[in-house]
Amino acid sequence: MEMRRTLAFLGIIFAGYWLWKTDMNHDNQASLEPVVPGISRLLPDHKPTQKEVADTTAIRHWLSTEAITVSRGEMHPTKTVVHLKQRALSLTPPELAVLKDAALSPMASSDERLLAVYIIGLSESSAAREDLKEIAKTPVPVTENERARSDEVVIRANALDTVVGRLSTVESKTYLEDMAAHASEPALAKHARYWLTRLN
Repeated sequence: MEMRRTLAFLGIIFAGYWLWKTDMNHDNQASLEPVVPGISRLLPDHKPTQKEVADTTAIRHWLSTEAITVSRGEMHPTKTVVHLKQRALSLTPPELAVLKDAALSPMASSDERLLAVYIIGLSESSAAREDLKEIAKTPVPVTENERARSDEVVIRANALDTVVGRLSTVESKTYLEDMAAHASEPALAKHARYWLTRLN
C-alpha cells in the first residue's frame, strides 16, 4: 500500500516536472540534461551477448534495490522522478523485457512489480508502450489469496492507465473499447469502461 501511494505521488511530481521541462513527444525519445541515449532496437534473430546477459542481471538487481529505496522515501520526490526517468530513457530492449517479466511475476515483490510498471511507463519508446499493453491484457492468475489477486489487478490497471496517458484521445478510445470487450478480468473491463466515460 505504501508503494502505491509513493508511486502515485511520484507520478504527480513527474507530470508537473516533465510538462514544465519539455514538450512531450510520445513516439520519440525525450531527453534530460545530460542527454540520455535513446533505446535501440534489436533485430528479431539477435542472440544476447554476454554483456546483455550481464545487463539483464544488473537490471533485476537495480529494480530490487530501487523498490526498497522508493518505498522508504530515502530520496527527495523530484530527484527520485528525475533519477528514474533518466534510467527509463536508457533502457535497452532486453532490460525492458526483464521489467515486463518482473511486473507479471508472482515471485517478485509487489513493490518491485509496481515499480517495474512505473518505470516502463516512464520510457517513451513504442516498445515500452506495447509492453504496457501486454501487461494490462495478461490474464490474472487464479488465486484464493484476495490480497494477491488485488495486487494483480492493480498492476494491470496501472499499466492500462499509463497506456491511456500515452495515446491520443481517439487511440485511447479504440484501446479502451477493446479492453472493455475482451479483458478476462471483470475489474479491468470495468476500469476500461470508466476511462471511456471520462473521455466521452
